[in-house]
Amino acid sequence: MIRHRMKLFSKKVFDGTDTELMSSGITVSLELYDYKVGLKDIVPINNIASVSSELDADEISSCLGLKKTSLGEVLIYHGSMQGLKLTYCLLSGKTKNKLAVMSYGEYQPGRFICILEGVIDL
Repeated sequence: MIRHRMKLFSKKVFDGTDTELMSSGITVSLELYDYKVGLKDIVPINNIASVSSELDADEISSCLGLKKTSLGEVLIYHGSMQGLKLTYCLLSGKTKNKLAVMSYGEYQPGRFICILEGVIDL
């Protein structure tokens, strides 16, 4: 069960322009360690099964209390703020790897926000 392995956060880790995002990336601070995340590292939550067959986008979204929309066969997992989508990225640590679940997207024209929603130990 993912629910028992997920730590919930809901912490804003980036708020700025696309230029700032491209140049500095996103810093996720966890347990006295800073992880640098680039834009190319952020993946839609729909692709989470490629990391592990134990991970399920529906269960993760449900654990976070977030909504999803079905457009035919396409599922859209919504983030915690309007306009944001649920995403993930892998965080490589010194002792073990973690998976960060984030709400990410363009909140206002030219303004991007990334909110760390939860972390799963892999």
